Amino acid sequence: MTDKLLYKLKAAEELAEKGLIQGTAEAKREIWLYTFSDPYTIAERVAENLSIPTVTARKGLKSLSEAGLLYADKTENASSKYRNYDLIRIFD
Repeated sequence: MTDKLLYKLKAAEELAEKGLIQGTAEAKREIWLYTFSDPYTIAERVAENLSIPTVTARKGLKSLSEAGLLYADKTENASSKYRNYDLIRIFD
């Protein structure tokens, strides 16, 4: 059991590092790390929790999605929902 948990934590750490390497802008890096505490998120929630403009949060999430780090679900309303499926799979 302990080995399995350690494996999951190591995989999550590697995933975080993968995203940090790709992100050069500080806001984008903060947004990426925020998705580890809220893997099913929206721009408004990111903006509120990181104290950044919603437009900055939206652009950062879109950029992370275009980089293949997040999945954008645009089926509901105008506000896209973003999913950190790689993290979810690790802990599922």
